[in-house]
Amino acid sequence: MAGVAADALKKTLLMFDFFNDVAAKAKAGNAKAQEVMQSWADAEWFTSRPKVPEKITVTVFKVPGETNTDDLSPAPDAWSRPDIPLHYLAMLKNTRPDAAFKPEEDGKRGPIQFIEDLKKKGHLVAYVGDVVGTGSSRKSATNSVIWATGQDIPYVPNKRFGGVTLGGKIAPSSSTRRKTPARCPSRWMSRRWRWATCSTSSPTRAVSRRTARRLPTSP
Repeated sequence: MAGVAADALKKTLLMFDFFNDVAAKAKAGNAKAQEVMQSWADAEWFTSRPKVPEKITVTVFKVPGETNTDDLSPAPDAWSRPDIPLHYLAMLKNTRPDAAFKPEEDGKRGPIQFIEDLKKKGHLVAYVGDVVGTGSSRKSATNSVIWATGQDIPYVPNKRFGGVTLGGKIAPSSSTRRKTPARCPSRWMSRRWRWATCSTSSPTRAVSRRTARRLPTSP
């Protein structure tokens, strides 16, 4: 049990005053606490992460037009925002005329099964929009997208990380919030893409906005 707890703590940064408890145990000679302290000092929480691959193949989930934060995190469903998997069910719950998908229950539940079917193709699902993330800068909007298309975090329930967001334009605050959980947001001409298009992109070339402008305009 101590080993499992130590492995989890090595990747836990928001310890606040509990840091003092770990430090005290380390000073008292607790070997696992010493391992945790050394791991923090060596920044293993960062250095142990997988390297960003040279290429990522994605299945496109195309959301035409402008996606604002209320589309991703509807205000009437604000009560469920602390429960990310539950709140995600309301993402894109309103019908979009030009979309290839439909909400499962218009005004109540988004295209959840549609997204799950895209995942079955075996690639990461990339959220692709013409304009993404306008409006208020809600973290809950990013949480919904990452829950839909991201990856599980060991030892952390109801949270995910990573994934890809592509857009002709991405609101600056939305882009920043996606970078925090290691998601890759890039500006990309998306009008020629359809849902379920399979594309291979180079995230190492999409580090900056300037670089993203030079990326190809079609898969």
